[in-house]
This record gives sequence, structure tokens and C-alpha cells, in this order.
Amino acid sequence: MPLSIRHGLRVSARSFRRDERGGIAVGGMFMAAFLAGAVFYSASIAHTANQRDGLQQTADAAVFAEAVVSARGMNMISSMNRIMVALSAVELPVRAMGPSYKKVAAMPCLDICTCQIVADAKRASIELETLTQQVEQRVGDMLNGLSESQTAIGGQAPKIGQGSADKATRDNKEFVEEPRASLFSSSLTKQGCRPGLPIEDDTFKTVCTRAMKYTAELAMKLADDKLDTMKGACKSGPLAMADASPKFPQADTLFCTEAQKPPCGGGAHPKKVMAGASNGTDHMQFWSRVTGEKLKDAGHATDNLKNTDPAAVSAAANVGFAQSELYFDCQGAFTTCNKDQQAMYDTRWTARLRRINKPTISFAGDAVVKNEIADPQRWSGLRKSLLDQRRTFWSTGPRSQAGAILQSSQEGPLQ
Repeated sequence: MPLSIRHGLRVSARSFRRDERGGIAVGGMFMAAFLAGAVFYSASIAHTANQRDGLQQTADAAVFAEAVVSARGMNMISSMNRIMVALSAVELPVRAMGPSYKKVAAMPCLDICTCQIVADAKRASIELETLTQQVEQRVGDMLNGLSESQTAIGGQAPKIGQGSADKATRDNKEFVEEPRASLFSSSLTKQGCRPGLPIEDDTFKTVCTRAMKYTAELAMKLADDKLDTMKGACKSGPLAMADASPKFPQADTLFCTEAQKPPCGGGAHPKKVMAGASNGTDHMQFWSRVTGEKLKDAGHATDNLKNTDPAAVSAAANVGFAQSELYFDCQGAFTTCNKDQQAMYDTRWTARLRRINKPTISFAGDAVVKNEIADPQRWSGLRKSLLDQRRTFWSTGPRSQAGAILQSSQEGPLQ
């Protein structure tokens, strides 16, 4: 072989051994598969996190919508209580002044002025009797209508809240299997004298006691402006007022005939917060539960880290749940804020989300709340099962630090 050829071969072999071109391509062949998997894994993690967040958002929106509608119902009922006070404030002076004018009209006619007073009292008494009939009829009808409306609102507001909760669920339909939230609360069903919301009939004396402070002022207007018995000589108003005035401080007892009707027994009644209910109690709580959209891709990268078939993931973990509260917004303890049933005469009812708590009272569906939604042991066991199925790339055991953090969580399946 010619020297030049041998020399060329020697040079070529030497150059080949030293040539580093294409080394990155070799490494890239191995890294490409890893990077593709990492990208797919990251995208899958984002998809799973978005699904979990969307599911929780749906549960929050549903239960909060229920509480908001219920709070509006409580404020409407409180407003109607105040209207009852206004109506009773008109009624009490009319009832208080009637007997006094009749008493003055029965006086003996001793002189000219006395005869004029008696005649004026008889005229005023007749006018007042006609006015009394009109007031009793109209005010009575309005009081009965208000009381019945309060009862209807107490029963229907939570049901309307279910509709708002369903709308909130439909707005997030891409996260849920069924566009309807399951709601649980003692306020969703009638129990005894409670129509639904945590209210019950109060004695009407509460309204009359609040209206009583206006009795003296309105009685004077009645005697002067309406009956025209106060101004001028020999008028019956001063004597009638002098007779009636000592009774004004007891008007809620002497003239409040509606108070004789027992609560929850028919007739007009204002509403009060039911016995045993206050801010933070189970009677004020709502729970929601929504079922997440089923896993459509069995080859989901997140589930590839498990040693089991992704299709075998427990459906019990694919849920979202939340709790909200109806409460009276005030400073201090509820017992102080609700002195003399004040909570049902102020429109300060509102709603908020709360951490999940297990109720102690009984109501329709309470077993689901107590044994599924608000059972920390159940979710702790389910989380442990899910975490045990997930592995790191370099270990056969569960992720120790991350797993410990997730396992210590008090709520949620966290799949």
C-alpha cells in the first residue's frame, strides 16, 4: 500500500478518535424522552391542580350562595318585624284613648263648660270608634299578612338558595360530573315551629313593647290633629289625656291584645331567632358537596406515578365540599347583640365561608355531613391510601416530607 494511503488512514483514524462532533446529539437522544415525559408530567400536574381547585371553587360558590340568600331572607324578616312595630305604634294609642273618651263622655253635665266637654267627648268617642274599627281591620290584616309572609320566607329562602347554588355549580360545569350541588343544613327543612331558617314565632308583646315608646306622642297627635279635642276652651282632650296617660307605660300589657295568642298557634306573630341558635352554632351552618368530573384519560401522567391502574382511583376522593355560615354581624357576644331579640329587628344578617366542622345536631342528611364531609378520620385514611400509591422516581416508598405535610391536613381528599 502506498505510503500516502497508509499515512491517510493513520491520519483519519487519529482524527476520528479525537473528533467530538455529534456528542450532544447522542445525549439529546436520551434526554428527549426524559424531557418529553417531564413536560407531560408538569402539564398533568397543572391539569390535576386546576381540577382540584375548580372543584373546591365550585363547592365554595355553591354553599356561599345558599348562605347569602338565607341571610337576605333573615333581613327581610327583620324588616317585616320593624313594620309590625310601626303598625302597632298606630294601634296602641287608638286603643288607649278610646276608654278615656268614653269615660269623659259619661261625666255629669254640671255647667255650660262641662256640658261642652261632655258633648265634645261624645263626638270624639264616636269618631274614634269608627277610626278604631278601620285601624283594627286594616292593621290586623297587615299584621297577619306580614306574619304569614315571614313564615313563607323562612321556608322558601333556603330552597331559593338551592337554586342559586345550582347556578353557581353550572357556572363551573367543566369541573363537575353533575351540575347540581348537594346541600345540607337544618335550615333546609321545617322542624316544629321553625319554618326552615333558624327562626320561630315570638310573642307579640315584643313588638308592642317596642311600639309602646311612641304611644304618648301619637296619642297627643290623635287627640289634637285627628279629633280636634285639645285646642280651645271646654275641650274633652285634656281630661281624656289625663286619664289615659298613666296607662301609656303599660300599653304593651294593657292594650296589646295580639300578645294573648300563643306563639306557633296561629295569628300574627313577629319572628325571633330560634332557641339554641346563635352565631357559630350548627343551626346557622350550611354544607355543600359536589362530585368532580370523572378522569377521562387513563394514561394521565400524574397517575402513572402510582402502582395501580388509574381507573381504580376511588370515586370517593373525587369530591369537593365546603361550609358556610349565616350570622348576625355585630360586635361582642351574640347574647349581648340579641338582647330583647334585637337581632331580628336589624338588617345586619350576612354570610361567610368557614372551615369544615362536624355538626352535633340532627337534620335531614346529617349522616352524610357527619360521616363523609366532616369526618377527619375518613379523609386521613383516604389521603394515606392515595399517598401510599404515589412513588418518587428514585424511591419505592412514599414521599416522606411532602407526604407528611399532606397527611397532616385536616380537610379534603387531596388526590
